[in-house]
Amino acid sequence: MSSSQGVLFLRVENGELNWFENGNDDSDGKYIGEIKNGKPNGQGTYTFPDGKKYGGKFKDGKEQGQGTLTTPDGFTDVPVWKESIHFYFVD
Repeated sequence: MSSSQGVLFLRVENGELNWFENGNDDSDGKYIGEIKNGKPNGQGTYTFPDGKKYGGKFKDGKEQGQGTLTTPDGFTDVPVWKESIHFYFVD
């Protein structure tokens, strides 16, 4: 399956954290960017339900490499991710 542009939502369903093509903008995490095999893969932006944003590279649904993490109040960090678990960020 080739890479395409699109929108995915991240949420826990049936006890597992997964990506979905449909979701709720207010309660689910939302990804906009390159998608491959139903997961973020390539360049994109993930918005947390609380308004934090991560923009950068993704691989197999996880952050990969350097990106930018921004909080709603404007705090910015530039983490480097390698085989991250999933979108964990502590204020």
